[in-house]
Amino acid sequence: MKKIITVLFLLFLKIGYCQSQKKIDSLESLLQNEIDNLSKVKILNTLSRHYTKAGSSEKGEEQLNKALSILEKNSDSLLLAETYFNQGYISQYVGDYENATKNILKAQDIFKVLDKKRAIQALNLLGIINVRLKNNEKAYEFSESAMKLAYKIGDSGGYYKIKKTLAIINKNLKKFDEALQFNKDVADFEARTKNYFSLGKTYNNIAIVYDKTKKYDSSLIYYKKALRLKEQYGSKRDIINSYHGFGNLYSKMNDLSKSEFHILKARDLAKSSN
Repeated sequence: MKKIITVLFLLFLKIGYCQSQKKIDSLESLLQNEIDNLSKVKILNTLSRHYTKAGSSEKGEEQLNKALSILEKNSDSLLLAETYFNQGYISQYVGDYENATKNILKAQDIFKVLDKKRAIQALNLLGIINVRLKNNEKAYEFSESAMKLAYKIGDSGGYYKIKKTLAIINKNLKKFDEALQFNKDVADFEARTKNYFSLGKTYNNIAIVYDKTKKYDSSLIYYKKALRLKEQYGSKRDIINSYHGFGNLYSKMNDLSKSEFHILKARDLAKSSN
């Protein structure tokens, strides 16, 4: 079983890498043909995130340094804030939370004046960083500030994204009732707005919370709901993730034949996606 899971994990990484590489190649081509400097900055910012997701944070940082160099001669406050934000994103991605916080706060100082929705995203990410640092009071402080701002400007999408973060915070704090309620609030919103792609992931999160509380039958119901949506609206990567969740859950339910069946199904789908 351990061997199967290891193979699945490696194949899962390979799928993610191939998808990211295609996007990187496309963006690099756009960059070479772009003449406008501020448009180049936008492409470099997008490239930085894709390089980071592909496992090359150094290349991601390199793109942002190029963007900052252009912005020294072509002033644009919002693009400067976006570049600071992405520097923070890369830093938190590799676990450098000190630099992440510093750069996101610099971005936040600009966003709070020029782009309230991006300010909400910055506050939300600061909340997530502080959860990882186990600074729970600070995490709630940032998340609550983000929620108040989202409510104030009527950003319902941002409001429910923060609820999604608060669900994660409460799950990590083992406050499972609160985590469940936040996730169900988000699920209701995503169902109303017909955001089925995200709804599949939220159902998956609900399944995980039920799993944590050993309510395996309820967990199974939501894993099945998640899989049905992922098969219609999600990526193969999402579907593989669901099969893997089923495998782990059935293992805890001592149904090893079903556990192995779903792990193998995830592995076969991963292999066919290469």
